[in-house]
Amino acid sequence: MLLNALEKAKFMKNREQLVKELEADMLKACKSSERILHRYALRTREMIMYYGPVEAAKQLIELKQVNEGFVDLLLMGKAKLTAEYIINKKKYATLFEEQFRFKAWEKISFACK
Repeated sequence: MLLNALEKAKFMKNREQLVKELEADMLKACKSSERILHRYALRTREMIMYYGPVEAAKQLIELKQVNEGFVDLLLMGKAKLTAEYIINKKKYATLFEEQFRFKAWEKISFACK
């Protein structure tokens, strides 16, 4: 029983660290995309701060309407700066379901070849 509690505590600590790293990666991508696109990613930054990086990424990827900045990044060959690319990094696999990561990858895969 104690071992399970210790394992759970370790898992939660690892998850918390991953979430912090995801937030840092997403904010770094915002900063880079702002420099490239010459516009501020206010909506994305607000979503990260309000919902947290995991939920913000989910909402961004689930958007019905394609964001103009997203399209511009893909056309410029900067797919690595999108939430879709970031959440598909191996280190974040445990934060998102496989089907969701696949859906995100489908949105950008043509630009990553």
